[in-house]
Amino acid sequence: MPISEEQVYSIVGEEGFRRLVGAFYRQVPDDPILGNMYPKDEFPAAEARLRGFLIQRFGGPQDYSRERGHPRL
Repeated sequence: MPISEEQVYSIVGEEGFRRLVGAFYRQVPDDPILGNMYPKDEFPAAEARLRGFLIQRFGGPQDYSRERGHPRL
């Protein structure tokens, strides 16, 4: 039986999202397109924002909205 999007967080937890987003951002600096979009000193903050957004989107705590407002703003 497929899981709902909201169940993902209960399965992988914050650590799963930390690993996923961390793996993505480790590749960004060497990417010919994405690497130029982020100043190197902004990677930690960008990583935290994406992680917070994904955690909220997939059933975790609503910290992203509390800290940054509605995701569509």
